[in-house]
Amino acid sequence: MKRWWMVVAAAASLVVVTPAWAQDDVEPADEVSVSSEGEEVEELEQVEEEEKDSRLYAMLAVESWFMPEGGGRGAALIAWQKDDFWKAGDLEVLFNTDTLQATVRNVRLSDKVVAGGRIKGEALFGGLLRDHYRRGLADPSRGFWASFLNAAPHIEIQDAPHYIQFELGVRKWFFFAGENPDTAPALTLPPDLWAFEARMRYTLWNADHDPSFSDPHRTSWRFKGWALGFELAADVRSDTAGWGALDPGAFSPVDRRNATTGQPVWLRAWARGGRELWSGGRTQGMAFLSLGQNEDDLTRMRVGGMNPYVIPVHGLPWTSHVLGNFVSGHGKVMQKVLANSEIGLAVDVVGLSSEASDRTSNTRSIEIEQALVGIGAVGDFRFGDWQIDARVGLAPQTAALARGPHVSAWVAVGKQIF
Repeated sequence: MKRWWMVVAAAASLVVVTPAWAQDDVEPADEVSVSSEGEEVEELEQVEEEEKDSRLYAMLAVESWFMPEGGGRGAALIAWQKDDFWKAGDLEVLFNTDTLQATVRNVRLSDKVVAGGRIKGEALFGGLLRDHYRRGLADPSRGFWASFLNAAPHIEIQDAPHYIQFELGVRKWFFFAGENPDTAPALTLPPDLWAFEARMRYTLWNADHDPSFSDPHRTSWRFKGWALGFELAADVRSDTAGWGALDPGAFSPVDRRNATTGQPVWLRAWARGGRELWSGGRTQGMAFLSLGQNEDDLTRMRVGGMNPYVIPVHGLPWTSHVLGNFVSGHGKVMQKVLANSEIGLAVDVVGLSSEASDRTSNTRSIEIEQALVGIGAVGDFRFGDWQIDARVGLAPQTAALARGPHVSAWVAVGKQIF
């Protein structure tokens, strides 16, 4: 294994998967003082208090890539959050493009134990399996529609700064080929399977709260402090049949990396850090490690793009790579401008194997033979309840990409409505 890329990736920063509990860290609403002006004023204050206990957000975003191929994807989000929904627990109902999700968090069972869970459905674009890339170039003949329904309750131990979560979920997958004219007839689709999902997550959190942690219309975290965590996960599936571009008479090269027959298990580990450099200037970064066995593209990580739903690589198309075993580092330097806005530069480095970039076979360990590199200009603009995020990225050609350079842009506009 070529370890030097691992050193570069880890040194590029000190983040990616948002710990599930971190989005719960909503600042408490200010108390409304009791007025003696009369019943009408008291009722008005009660309404204001209720409004502070619930919030509505909306966001529109688009990510486009221009070189060496053109394309794009968008997102439309609306989210409603309600505090103290039941037993001090919080409720969030979120619609995001093709996904509808209801989540309950922090239902208090004892001083240090809470419960929660989610119900989630995604239609057609599940896992972005519709978009298939090989070495950074689109290959629509190997993409297909995917949908799923998911329910996952959890129990969490909260003993700040330590958080441990245990989750048991069930997911039903549905896959479609005939409705997608781009899908090659010879492509072997995954079976419509059930997956029983076990997750254990640990987080050590020592960071200042920022609205970007809890406001879903803010797509750029502002991180000050440090944190680390990991997830241990296993799926038990009703069917483990292999799938993908398996027919050598129809595909060149064939893709056997989804032809695993075992049950998938994996480890994801992350670390975040951020600090002030000078007055108005700061830096933040992330390191991420992924190790998996018997994984396929249903559970591997989405890598590439500049949106909050992927491991970022500025310049590459949205989820241009789907990786199970890799290491990455990400860093930013930001300068405050205007009252509450920032601009800056970002860099990403991902170390991966040649088989992972070719999508030809399944690697069983981290083999750092190639790298993805992204450089970006970043704007994070806050105007009260309004949020504008803008990024432009460049990914130079490396051995992991068939052609280069890659150039892309991301723009998101959101608002807290109340």
